[in-house]
Amino acid sequence: MTVPVLSLLVLVPFLGGLITMVAARNWPCHPRYLALIATAITLALSLYAFGTVFGDDDGEADNYGLSLWEDYPLLPDQGVRIQFGIDGLSAPMVFLTGLLGVLTVIFAWDESKRPNQFFGLMLLLQASLFGVFTCVDYFVFYIFWEAVLIPMFFLIGVWGGDNRRYASIKFFLYTFTASMVMLVGIMALYFQAGARTFNMMELAQEAPGFSHNFQLWIFGALFFGFAVKVPVVPWHTWLPDAHVEAPTAGSAWLAGVMLKMGAYGLIRAALPMAPEGAEAFVPVMVILATASILYGALLSLGQKDLKKLVAYASISHMGIALLGIATLTPLGLAGAVFMMFAHGIISPAMFMIAGTLQHRVKTRRIPELSGLANRMPMVGSLWLIIFLGSLGLPGMAAFIAEFTVFVAFWESHGWWLVIPIIGVLFSGAYHLWALQRALFGPLHPSFDEMDIEDGSWNENLPVAVLMMLAVLFGILPALVMDMADTSMVSILENMGVL
Repeated sequence: MTVPVLSLLVLVPFLGGLITMVAARNWPCHPRYLALIATAITLALSLYAFGTVFGDDDGEADNYGLSLWEDYPLLPDQGVRIQFGIDGLSAPMVFLTGLLGVLTVIFAWDESKRPNQFFGLMLLLQASLFGVFTCVDYFVFYIFWEAVLIPMFFLIGVWGGDNRRYASIKFFLYTFTASMVMLVGIMALYFQAGARTFNMMELAQEAPGFSHNFQLWIFGALFFGFAVKVPVVPWHTWLPDAHVEAPTAGSAWLAGVMLKMGAYGLIRAALPMAPEGAEAFVPVMVILATASILYGALLSLGQKDLKKLVAYASISHMGIALLGIATLTPLGLAGAVFMMFAHGIISPAMFMIAGTLQHRVKTRRIPELSGLANRMPMVGSLWLIIFLGSLGLPGMAAFIAEFTVFVAFWESHGWWLVIPIIGVLFSGAYHLWALQRALFGPLHPSFDEMDIEDGSWNENLPVAVLMMLAVLFGILPALVMDMADTSMVSILENMGVL
């Protein structure tokens, strides 16, 4: 009997979230244990799914080249089916979602404000994200896409900082509006194809018959819907507010996985549906990606709040992923996938460091954190390594991702590469400057009378795990790059680009 692994990835955290929110109301110590059990199960399932795709190295999986295929009728007369599949594009995202589930529960172990609702919402968020990364039916994909917004809206709005209501509403309005535009594109595809199906692969087979103008409009609608989620400049302003106000676990989810939804959607649901539109939009993607890289890096230089610095750095790093997508080459797209994966490992760790500082010294303001290396040696050591990984230190995952994207971009666009490369120089500046101001130098006077404790086990353990994975995939990038390259070649061949 075949185990429905992909269905269980959605069902386990969904049911776990409902049980945690409802049945655990009267047992304050139980929600975190229920959440840990549910996320541990999903981590095991996500590892199995990742290993299945990794083992399918010949790229000859059945069902449109997807592994672990599952198909259930939902509204068959309208062509709506619950169809799950996984390949080299979705497998790294599924693994990230499973991994962060466990690590965010551990980091938030001491959460005391409505713990049953807090951990329940995190489980519902994880279930929705699994649905986004495994579903290949546009209709059901869109349901999961919208479902992601609801748990994060409440995580920011209830457990966030002083300006949480403004941040949560802004997050919801920006992303929901973009989703509406994306929905228009999806429905236009459905009616134009006349195939009575929402299956992404079947609709992609109809793409060569679409007119050039139709493809331009469709790709524009889908690109806007996904670009806001990346986020791409100039639709990025919701992100710093959301990050600053979100609880640490929420920021980890937002940076680690939710930002990847946009780039994932571009590759999975936009490029194959309108190949001529994608090629026409290449200059637009290059300009917006370059603007995101430089703008995010420049604004990071001027930040005093550590979380806001990491938020703007995320805009810059995801701009590199969009740059890889804009090459429309197997190497560039595989590099974009690896950039998404590397950022998904490193950025949550950076936000966890910021959260630990907030817990221990009651501030995240960089000018007020000087001299902490001696007082918090474990947190300081993890902070140093993670920041070096984020700036692209050779031997860590982000370096491989950036190098791959830049090589691919040089091959496709030549000397234009000089402009986004400047962003890498700024990246080194703001990471090292923040480290120098916050970790080293004389101890800030406000800490003289303060009994500062190093990070606790549940704060340091998730960061240490993410740090080790950043090193592992920096040394062995083929664990992700090989499967990503196979899937990117398949997508580009179906588009007629190769």
